[in-house]
Order: sequence, then structure tokens, then C-alpha cells
Amino acid sequence: MLGLLLGLASSGLKADAPPSPSASEPPALSESEAIRIADEAATRLKVDLTEFDPPSATYVSDGRIGKWHIFYMGRSHQLGACFSVDVYGRGEHPHFAWCS
Repeated sequence: MLGLLLGLASSGLKADAPPSPSASEPPALSESEAIRIADEAATRLKVDLTEFDPPSATYVSDGRIGKWHIFYMGRSHQLGACFSVDVYGRGEHPHFAWCS
């Protein structure tokens, strides 16, 4: 492995640098739009949103692909009484996941 790294260094080849924070694009959706899409996805799956606290939303990007991560905590605050929805953009299928 060390030989491979030394070979790359001596041949002038360089590994790709991770994307810089300034390279990340702003979210295509606003936070409120992402929460609305997540609410709709949960409702389609028959989740009673009145049983959950208002969600928190975090935008995450690797510089190429971004998503809103919407997290819902159950009002009961019992273990496993939570879920999240990842929203990638308008027209894209959101990803729903129960907490484990």
C-alpha cells in the first residue's frame, strides 16, 4: 500500500480532493417546502402526524448531491417512536425510514 502511495506521488498523479464547502450548491427546495413534501410522504403511509412533535430539518450536501433530512420525534418520546424522511428535490421520491 505504501508503495502504491509513493508511486502515485512520484509519478505526479494526485487523488481527487474532497469537495470544498464553497462548492456545495444551495438547496433547490426551501426548508418549508421540504417539510411539506415529508409530511405528505408520511401521510400517504398513514402516519398520524398529530402523534409527533414538529419536525426538525437539516440540509446535507456533499457538493454534488444535496438533500433535506426531516426528523420527527414521537410526542411519547418512547424508544423507536420516531422517523425521518429524506427529500432530494421536487418530483423525486422521498425516502421514509422508521427509527430503529
